[in-house]
Parts: sequence; structure tokens; C-alpha cells
Amino acid sequence: MKWKNGRVDRAQAPRYLEKAPKIVSVKLTAAGDSDSLGPHGVSAATVGVSALAHDLFHFEITSQVPEGLSKHVVSSKKAQANWYRKLLEAWKEAKTPPKAPEEAARLVIQTLKRHQKADVEGLLAFYCLPLVQVSAGIPTSSPDGVKFEMQTLPIKASLLIENKLKMGNALRFLYGHCCKPEAAGDSDSLGPHGVSAATIGVSALAHDLFHFEITSQVPEGLSKHVVSSKKAQANWYRKLLEAWKEAKPPPKAPEEAARLVIQTLKRHQKADVEGLLAFYCLPLPHTLVQISAGVPTSLPDGVKFEMQTLPVDAKAIPDGDTITVYVSTTSPRESSCVPGEVQMATVQRSKARAERNYGRADALHKKIIEAGYRVINIQNDEILARKYRIRLRGIDAPESAMPYGKEAKEELANLVQGKCLRIFVYGEDRYGRCVGDIYSNGIFVQEIMLKKGLAWHYTAYDQRWELETWEKEARAKRVGLWASPNPEKPWEWRKDRRQGR
Repeated sequence: MKWKNGRVDRAQAPRYLEKAPKIVSVKLTAAGDSDSLGPHGVSAATVGVSALAHDLFHFEITSQVPEGLSKHVVSSKKAQANWYRKLLEAWKEAKTPPKAPEEAARLVIQTLKRHQKADVEGLLAFYCLPLVQVSAGIPTSSPDGVKFEMQTLPIKASLLIENKLKMGNALRFLYGHCCKPEAAGDSDSLGPHGVSAATIGVSALAHDLFHFEITSQVPEGLSKHVVSSKKAQANWYRKLLEAWKEAKPPPKAPEEAARLVIQTLKRHQKADVEGLLAFYCLPLPHTLVQISAGVPTSLPDGVKFEMQTLPVDAKAIPDGDTITVYVSTTSPRESSCVPGEVQMATVQRSKARAERNYGRADALHKKIIEAGYRVINIQNDEILARKYRIRLRGIDAPESAMPYGKEAKEELANLVQGKCLRIFVYGEDRYGRCVGDIYSNGIFVQEIMLKKGLAWHYTAYDQRWELETWEKEARAKRVGLWASPNPEKPWEWRKDRRQGR
């Protein structure tokens, strides 16, 4: 085999490449492999399988398909939901749910064989799964020359390790340089499905909970990280499965998943809880920000009104202290003030879509949007919603071009993306934004932003002692922007830009 610039020359190694996918799928699912992305056993080769299982589990709970899928397929969200229903049923009916990429690809192809080729291939590409061609099946009768047939018990990955090591470094190198799926968009992403190095543990946990729901089996390698028995582990997974399904929405960020595990298993041994967190590379309890503020039990003084939002879109977060939200017009406060022309345009749009007059439907939706409203599809229901821009009360986060501006935006996105928020509105600022306190799954968002050192207490407009305390805590720990000895204040940075400095 010849090498070019430290890589295998593809043209000189066709027979090795031809065999590589089959061998790689065995090699990388073995426990303890150096290519694994964590103790949970998910590897660069199998991350797409884990992502698909995670998304099917999420679909079972929320009836929502992945946000980025539409860029890779041609059919509508409604059609996509139909695929996921079929795939969910097929995955559960499989005697052993797919683990290797080829197994998952075959299940997708077989389940969606009556659908458009572009959609099936797009779905496979989204999860970095191979385009598998299956020609031979299991013989319907015993072939000539067969002495006897056997049915084996499930094969343990650990039994394959000895043979795996004999494969040598050639195929390992081939996989690493020729066969790895390239990340799309985000440099941290492990594929178009959106699973990243930071969130792989969340995906692995969701995958294992889904697998437990089907098979009642806990992950094989978990016992090395915890002290309790397999029976006790099964008890944890039953509790976590129930808690995961009850969460609205299910966890996406590592901190959310860690808090769910800690809260659900709070009566269990510390060594087991920390071992389980370590197994999925999730934050340990002492590394999490301690939350002191909860949702007020009564309306705080000065609140003009309260709103309950629809799930927040990731694109609606421009920086670390501003978000755009939508509130359903079925809420008591909104239902009485929808303009007549918006109501009429909504009815006409529905009629146009029923008649498949999509050009007219789009024109009517544009009119609705210009009036400050939008029709949002949630779980295949179309909801007319009013748009609000929210400025987080009492904090000022670094601007996007400032140090820690990107981190502040990402943290705010982790806190609110996909969640229905509870917002107490105190008034409007000079830009027409509602100024309010935001609660996400019972967590006071401003508290987290201040404690992580990703925002300043905006004392020019807010004198609450608790916000001042949270900022001082972050300063003392030198976290976030306080790692710098003299970070620039965002209001001064904006003033300098206005004056052309």
C-alpha cells in the first residue's frame, strides 16, 4: 500500500477501502477503543447511529423532527414526521436495536423504501450513515452442504478486541483520513445532525435510555464506573427514562442532562451518581452553578404583565441579553387584541394551503409577519403567534464583537433554546423591546448569566442586591469575562463606537 503526504493513496488501495467500512464498524464499537469519544462507547463512526436514536427518542416525546433536517431532504416537515413515526416503530420492533452504521442504514432504507430516493439519501447523509446496497438475504431453506445451524447468544464487543488489535494500523489510518464524516458548519460538530463533542454525552445517554425502553438492558461498560449492581442500575434507568420523558423539553445541553440525573437520583449513592455522570462525560455536581432563585409564587411588584412563550428558536438569540419570542394568540391577553386583517389573512392562508396555492399562502404569511405575527408549526399544529423582542432586565452582556460576546450568546441559547419561557415584563426600553425577567424550566436566566461571568449587573437601570451579589461571586472566582483583570464594560464599548473611537 502506498502513502501520499502522510495519507493512504486511495487509488493504490481499492481492496482495503472496499473492506474498511465493515471492519471499522466492528473496530469502533468495541469497548475501550482509542477512537471512542468517551466511556459511553460512542465513537466517531457510530455517532450518527447515536444521533438518530436520540432524535427518535426525542420525537417519541415531543413529536418534533430535527431542526436542520429540511436542508438535506426535499419533503415537508409533515412528511418528515411521518418518516420518524415509521422509523420509531421499526427501531422498537428490531430484536436488537441497530448499533453499527450499516445496521441503522439498512433499517432506514428498508423502512422508507417507498419514499423518494432524494429523501432517503438525504436522511442517511444527515446522520452520516452509509448508502448500503443489500442484495442477499437469509436463505429460506437450508443450503446444500450445511452440516447444522446454530443460533447464538448476543456477542460481547470485548470478545472482538483480540482480533481487532490484529487488524493493524493501516485500516485505522484509512478510517481516520479517508472515511471519517466531515463536520458540517460548526467546527465542533461531528456531522450535520448537530451532535458535537460537547453534547455527545447527552446524545449517548438519550440513546441508552431509548435502548433501555426497548430492551431493559443497561450499557455494558457502566459497571466499571459505578459501585452498585446491574439490578440497581436498571432501577436508575427506569427513573431516568420517566424523568426524561416528563421534562419539557428533554435535555439538550450537558448541564441540563447533569441536573436531571442529579435530581432524579438524589437519594442514591454519591459514587454511583458521579460515576454515571462521568460515564457520559457530563458535569459533576461541584462544577455546576448553584441556583438560588426560583420562579416567584406571586406576581412581583412592578410587573406590567406576564407571558408564556412558545418554544424559542435558536435563530432568535442575537446576543447574550436579547431574545425574540412568540406568544400564542389563544392566550387570554393576546386573543382580544389580534388585528382583524391578521385574523383574515390567517384564515385565507389556511384556505390557500388546502388548495395547494402555496404562492398565495406565502404572500399572506408575509403580510402576517409584517404586522408583527407569525404562523408557527408546532407538533403539526399551526399556531398564530405574536412576536415580542425581550431585553433581559438587570444585566448587560458583552456585545458579539467583544471578548466573551460569543460565549454569552451560546450560554443564553443553551438556557432558552427549544423551551417555553415564563417572562415577567416590567416595561419597554427606547428600542421598543420588552424589559423582563426570564425563567426557563424554573431557572432564573439572569442568575446563570451573572454567576458564569457572562454579563454585568446593569446598575444604571437595576439596583437589586441579589444581582449585585451574583456578579461579585463571579468576580471572586474569576470566571468568564472576569478572567481578565480589567474587562471593558459593554455600555462604554457602545458609547465609544457611537463616537467613532
